[in-house]
Amino acid sequence: MNDFAEIDDLINQFIPNRAGLNPQTFIPNSFVNIRAKLESFQFSSADLDVLHDAYVQIVKSATKNFPNNIFWDFDLMSYSIASYFAKDKNPESLFKYVDQYHSIFCIFGADSPVKFQYIHDFIYGYDWLKWMFEKRKPEEDKDPFGEDFLRYIYNRGLELVCLIQKNDQKYPELTEEYRNPFLFGRSPKEEILLHRTLSSDSLLPLDSWDVHAVPRADKDYSLIRLERSKALGIEKNQQAGSHKI
Repeated sequence: MNDFAEIDDLINQFIPNRAGLNPQTFIPNSFVNIRAKLESFQFSSADLDVLHDAYVQIVKSATKNFPNNIFWDFDLMSYSIASYFAKDKNPESLFKYVDQYHSIFCIFGADSPVKFQYIHDFIYGYDWLKWMFEKRKPEEDKDPFGEDFLRYIYNRGLELVCLIQKNDQKYPELTEEYRNPFLFGRSPKEEILLHRTLSSDSLLPLDSWDVHAVPRADKDYSLIRLERSKALGIEKNQQAGSHKI
């Protein structure tokens, strides 16, 4: 019955040393902790069972498609999923919504031609920020975990697959290595150093460890990240196709 500790055990089987970006601890909140933050919704035990199963699907998909992912602050995303469910308490609708996450993870993850190593740019709002700056239509919801953005990012994944199949200059075919289209290195050591310093200075688009975080699109946080990587001495990415800030 809605044993949220089971979700934590599931993650720990695959990612025993998972980290977070909360500058107070750099330790991600457990799903037991996240469950406690859902009390304001006044969910019944049956509702929590449904949410439990939805979160299990999310976690299984994330660990399968991003086995090397480092940062696991799923609080804001999980709260958004709970908010979606609270609107009508319709399990069928919820699982259709959750399946959008699974589709996104699959099209960007380790078993796809895109082959991204981390889910960080999705969870901490960098993908959303680009959409806000360049692609969002005025009538679309600004929610970084809303259906408008999820639809966009999935379709962007399809576009990337098409580019890769054509061996595009910016998105060439890869063999074994993970893809890094960014201008800065993203080894685990570099990824941790860069994003922890950004988090400490409140320079992430999404503080995803906070269920009440307000998404930030007031600055070009992607450009700030690139400049910070240079300041930290992170070497320029030499992989074919590197072009993104």
